[in-house]
Amino acid sequence: MPARQSQLLRNSDFRWYFGSRTISLLGDSIHYIALMSLIYQQTRSPLVLGGALVTIQSSQILFDLFSGVAADRWNRKWTMIACDAYRAAAVIAIPFVLPSTGLLFLLLFSMACAESFYNLARASLLPDLLQGEQQLVQANALLQAATTMVMTAGPLVAAAVVVSYGTTTAFLLDGCSFLLAGLLILPLKDRQARIARLRAGLIKELADGYRYFIHQPRIVGVVVTTSLLLSALFLPMSLKIVFADQFISGQGVDATSVLGYLSTASGLGGVFGAALLPKLTRQWGVWKIIVLGAACASIELFCFSVASNLSLLLVATLLSGCAFTFVTVPAMTLVQLTACNEMRGKVLALYSMLLSGITTLAVLGGGLAGSTIGLRPVYLFAALLCLGAGYAAFILLRHLPAAAYPSPCSTNTPQ
Repeated sequence: MPARQSQLLRNSDFRWYFGSRTISLLGDSIHYIALMSLIYQQTRSPLVLGGALVTIQSSQILFDLFSGVAADRWNRKWTMIACDAYRAAAVIAIPFVLPSTGLLFLLLFSMACAESFYNLARASLLPDLLQGEQQLVQANALLQAATTMVMTAGPLVAAAVVVSYGTTTAFLLDGCSFLLAGLLILPLKDRQARIARLRAGLIKELADGYRYFIHQPRIVGVVVTTSLLLSALFLPMSLKIVFADQFISGQGVDATSVLGYLSTASGLGGVFGAALLPKLTRQWGVWKIIVLGAACASIELFCFSVASNLSLLLVATLLSGCAFTFVTVPAMTLVQLTACNEMRGKVLALYSMLLSGITTLAVLGGGLAGSTIGLRPVYLFAALLCLGAGYAAFILLRHLPAAAYPSPCSTNTPQ
């Protein structure tokens, strides 16, 4: 293990944080496979699959701004624990509400609202646990590596559990993972003293966060390019199990297992990308890494638009895993480093809300298009969009420094 990462893991707060996040991700990987399988078995509808993902993502559009203010007002540690407890109860209830699509969407929406509060508290808390920018870069790279490693094994475990024991057992395991993740957060030292106290009304805080956000050109540039790239990746997201059923299941593998294999391949690609990322960050600018991610993603999307061979598609999906890492990790690190503590939650909320809004439209559009014009044209359009996003990254980001660090908010926030 590199010396810097070894030093990072000697930080007891980060170890608890890291363990909790890893367990939570394992549950997420089980949840995604079980949810997609359950909905598809019951409805056989790409539109309902897309609607479920849109329901989950739409909560971020509606609640991320409030979650960002909460992350700056409330104790971030206890916010995470409360959200984990609610999600544990909600996910166990999913198999019992599915006969009613409306109730299912309502439950998914409430879970996603809790996830919004959780994610912004988690992302805002991380810089408080570490010392300096180098540790934050290393921590994000290590977290991404753990994420992709868990997401490599998780989908295979999830597919095996769903096939062998059913979706109810899978959701029960997912609920237990949320409970365990919340327990691992308990030993964290209380960081409430570092969080800005309430000084103004909600509207004024949102306005201050917006002014601060739009006067950070590096963040704005990253939002533009990242939103285009993620739109290309999210456009066919709800269609993969349908693609597996229509084009691959005839090769002797059921659609649920194919979805697990593809998710695992994406995870392996993410592990490889996370291993390369620290070295690439030292040698290249952020814009080069993002352009490389666009190139990897476009290759995968083109392969899905013309091929049906499972082995080829697994290799292509490896590249997609690299692409996701090369796009999201540098972008998130830059945003975390740029925003000061009392603005961090609101800045991350705006960043997340903008990306969520665009990717939600992409998922919905992909579901509608897959139901009307077919799956392969959707993948082809996503590949072309990805190439365009890579060109946008080349134009917009190549002249920007790798990072920018503002002076304290009291003197840096635009008036």
